[in-house]
Amino acid sequence: MNVTEVLAKRLAQLMRQRITLDTQLKVEAASGVGQSTIQRILKQEVSPRIDIVEKLAHAFGVTVTDLLSEDDETARVMSLYRRMVASDKARVLAFIEVAVGSSQQPGEDFARTTPVQSRQLASLQRASSAPPADDSQPWDKDAHTNKKRGARH
Repeated sequence: MNVTEVLAKRLAQLMRQRITLDTQLKVEAASGVGQSTIQRILKQEVSPRIDIVEKLAHAFGVTVTDLLSEDDETARVMSLYRRMVASDKARVLAFIEVAVGSSQQPGEDFARTTPVQSRQLASLQRASSAPPADDSQPWDKDAHTNKKRGARH
């Protein structure tokens, strides 16, 4: 799918999802992009300049990347990732690098088919047992370890 198709699809999808922006005229009022331009984008008659795409993304409260993502899942993952703190992003990236580096075939269960090297496993275990990135939750490493082992407090 090319960028023009993706933009038309995502714009139509966002318009269906948001009652406050469900018509071309409402999108025009919120974005400053002319209704005829919106119509031409939806009909895939034009590949708009980046400033137009930015205005549309801003009107819907999404990023340009979200607006140009081919599917909701990719947009959702990117949106969640952007909200994470740096230490959590590092953990996610470490996991993805292990998963992508495996010989896993599409549709296979990662846990069953991935031969994890000992240093990769150690890295993942450290990341999964590290304290939360923010101070909103108290962290008790012993309690966390005991919970894993099934011990009572």
